[in-house]
Amino acid sequence: MGVPSRSPEELVAQGDAPVKPEFIRPGCDRVHIVQVQGSQGAGGVDGQQSLSRRQEKKARAKARHSTAALCTRFAQGTCSFKDNCRFNHDVRAFLNSKPPELPGQCPFHAQGSCPFGITCQWASKHSHPDPLTSEYLQQTPVAAAVTGLPVAPPLKTEDKNGVVTAEALAAALDGASAAVIPLLTPVDPTASQVEAVRAPAAATGFPEPSSPAEQDDVDGAAQAFWRGDGTIPMRPVALLPGPSIQSSINTMDKAVQNQLWHRRYDFSTADRVLSSLGLRNSRAGQGQGKQEEEGQEGKRPRTQGPDAGALPGEAVLAKAEPEVELAAAQVLPTAKVEAEAQLCTVPAETAPGPGAELGIPVTEPESVAPAAAPPPQHPYLETPEHKRESSARAVDFRGKLYLAPLTTVGNLPFRRLAKRLGADITCGEMALATNLLQGQASEWALLRRHPDEDCFGVQICGGYPDSMARCAQLIQDQCSVDFVDINFGCPIDAICSKGAGSACILRPARMESIVRSVSSVLQCPLTFKTRKAYNDGQDVAHTFVPGAAVWGASAVTLHGRTREQRYSRPADWPYIQNCAAATQAPLQLIGNGDILGWQDHYRHLEESGGRLATTYIARGALIKPWIFTEIKQRRDWDISAGERLDLLKLYCSFGLEHWGSDARGVESTRRFLLEWLSFQHRYIPVGLLDVLPQRMDWRVPVFVGRSDLETLLASDHAGDWVRISEMLLGPAPPGFTFTPKHKANAYSRRHEAGASSLLKDEEQENG
Repeated sequence: MGVPSRSPEELVAQGDAPVKPEFIRPGCDRVHIVQVQGSQGAGGVDGQQSLSRRQEKKARAKARHSTAALCTRFAQGTCSFKDNCRFNHDVRAFLNSKPPELPGQCPFHAQGSCPFGITCQWASKHSHPDPLTSEYLQQTPVAAAVTGLPVAPPLKTEDKNGVVTAEALAAALDGASAAVIPLLTPVDPTASQVEAVRAPAAATGFPEPSSPAEQDDVDGAAQAFWRGDGTIPMRPVALLPGPSIQSSINTMDKAVQNQLWHRRYDFSTADRVLSSLGLRNSRAGQGQGKQEEEGQEGKRPRTQGPDAGALPGEAVLAKAEPEVELAAAQVLPTAKVEAEAQLCTVPAETAPGPGAELGIPVTEPESVAPAAAPPPQHPYLETPEHKRESSARAVDFRGKLYLAPLTTVGNLPFRRLAKRLGADITCGEMALATNLLQGQASEWALLRRHPDEDCFGVQICGGYPDSMARCAQLIQDQCSVDFVDINFGCPIDAICSKGAGSACILRPARMESIVRSVSSVLQCPLTFKTRKAYNDGQDVAHTFVPGAAVWGASAVTLHGRTREQRYSRPADWPYIQNCAAATQAPLQLIGNGDILGWQDHYRHLEESGGRLATTYIARGALIKPWIFTEIKQRRDWDISAGERLDLLKLYCSFGLEHWGSDARGVESTRRFLLEWLSFQHRYIPVGLLDVLPQRMDWRVPVFVGRSDLETLLASDHAGDWVRISEMLLGPAPPGFTFTPKHKANAYSRRHEAGASSLLKDEEQENG
């Protein structure tokens, strides 16, 4: 006796995704996220123990000292150690272990010369090669003697006008040497996979083969499940080249890093502000001073809760001290002024519109008139009638599309992609104030900004006014940003246990002291993000959010969840609306939670009666970054699998430009691509749904797409994500492992009738 079918409305009411019946595969269990090991993503490896972070670090260090890597300075011709260098200078040994080159052009082709030289994965195709590349790779007899492989000429992927075309690319790939473009190893399908390919149209939605050739193609699934019919590439494909190469800014100066290391950086500006506010500074007269969050054992009281780890005498808020203005304006470094002038003077009409890379018709957003002073003005600055009372410039969030800061996945290449698809405002990943003050290069990398990001902010996190004020001065002195955001909403245990993140919600006085001190140091606007409460049933955000403007905040982002709740229930938008009703200008309130469709965005803005400035788009942008295009065009974009693959190509191009085109940069790009795919696979194509828009908390049945590639992109098996990365970046190295940093059981199937729909994400999302 079959299970009675349910209407789309009944499915939605019960928390199930209303996928059209012809695409559902009943009786199948989804393959849950598992660790993957081995090249070509050979599926899960049960019972194998993954490496710890320390073991992975040792393995990377060992690889850098082996013949598989070449001394970077030697490759650039600048190594002064010569034979005494501890890194490899043996070019022949390096080339013998170097992975095969990838198709297409070097990501730095538009720049003329590649900074990675012979280590680049496109070295033999450089138009202006360095001496090592000319000697070892671009002279066929020498290259053949070194590598033992034939050297193929560069792929001709352009037409007569120099434009990369699908026809030229296909012809180049068909005639390419296997030594340059290795084929992916075919994967033997399981019986269920073969049956899925051969299933009739009534069950899968695929058309029945109408010719013997098509029937042979279906039968060929028994030999290679990933068919070479153009739907799923059988070999790495050429990436989409970027329009131009532009260096990112906000990189750390070595002299500044040395000053931070030796505690010699001048923090007198921050110290004066702390003194004027009546806040004790545990670092006064010590340069950087003690590490607030990682002090030595025996120097920290053993306390419990969010204040655990606080040092004696950490900045304590005095009685109702008024906000003060700095006596003298902070002089910005020359490099920063020039960078800001370059960003602010770029005409808005020269920037590509959303979806321009894919040839999508766009609807331009309404222009915002810049303020009259001070010059140069930014396209997203508030007009004079809405200007803050303080001397700092204010960013106008109203009507703008704001990409939230997102841990790991919200990196610079992803933000560039979001800008291409219509995002107006971007913000860097959360950076810990303590790590920035220690001069950690990995933390400073989170502050980097691309020139495409015309309105950009950085997000910092900390639990004490003295360290946050000093961090604010450091950013003010060394970085080019349009605003600074403080994260008072991070739910991670390691952050809350240090008194930072969501733990500040339990101590509003400390939150106020942090905002007052940071806003007094900064010359750019200050915003902060918080949740409605720390514990369930104890909502407190309405008690301090309306008065945040008095502290010095220009805008507040309110997430409609508690820290204890995490993602177990939908966001409380009625509470956000109540807080918006109590908020008065000039403070701008931004709502956050479960934005996955353009309907969600406009519905929340309309329900607020214009009191909400905009919405904070976080996980929705990871699942479908084209959400910005949908919002601006007010339509559901039934994006094809091929267009989604083009977005992945563009992301990889941006990633290689950011992390490098050598083997190390390729693998960094691969890992961040896999982290993004761990979110993007949750997207359900518009054409497969009976009810729109898709919701975050829907349970999704096992379904097939309208093409093989669409089905592959919907897979929640990490092995399939690795295979997708191999289409774009070539085979993964031997012994490659990947465990998603962000895990979720949002797609677990119900085993009990009437079970409620729960979304239990463990994502470390700043937004």
